[in-house]
Amino acid sequence: MEWTLVKSKLLDKTYSGCKFDKNSEIREVLETPEMENGEFKIKISKTGTSIKISMEMLKKVFEATIENKNKYNKGVLYNLYPKEVDTNSCYVYSVGQLFEYIGVMSKEDKRNFVIIK
Repeated sequence: MEWTLVKSKLLDKTYSGCKFDKNSEIREVLETPEMENGEFKIKISKTGTSIKISMEMLKKVFEATIENKNKYNKGVLYNLYPKEVDTNSCYVYSVGQLFEYIGVMSKEDKRNFVIIK
């Protein structure tokens, strides 16, 4: 799968207010990128705390996941963005769930997502 297809799915399938974890009232897209180099604002707590996930971050993570034998986990994100992961571990799961929501990855187990071929 190429990044251009993934980017297209991210821009087409997500919208402000979409909940990408159906089992949680927390994980919700508050803002979507206006352009392909923008960022998502994701709600991560009941009090409204949010994180920002840029398209650049998603591209780097997707490419690193391919290099990691199509497997995404905390290690992939930490190698690229240690500061973000150390600041808020919700980045790890939110990125994986966002890819899962658009149909690019599936959850393998509690800690890993895999690219769907």
